[in-house]
Amino acid sequence: MREYTIIVPDNEVLSCLCGTNDSNLTLIEESLGLPVYTRGNEISIESDDNELCQKFQFIIDRVIDEVNIGGKNTTLNLEDWRLNMVEKIQRMLLFPF
Repeated sequence: MREYTIIVPDNEVLSCLCGTNDSNLTLIEESLGLPVYTRGNEISIESDDNELCQKFQFIIDRVIDEVNIGGKNTTLNLEDWRLNMVEKIQRMLLFPF
């Protein structure tokens, strides 16, 4: 198995990406069918499947985009924003491409 790692340079973005109690990571893990690991500012999976690694990269990129957009333009309170983020991740996982 090879490790596929994405570096998230902004800790605040990483925190939003992971979600409260890693709830967003749990959704991503369920979609991919394998565990997602975090270490510092890195988020990783272990897989030899290139398609799965591409799906992981796509999902993480889209979530980071949503975090960056939401963090700049949100008028929702933080809890409403987090719930909205969970809904977006769930939709993204159902229709990733």
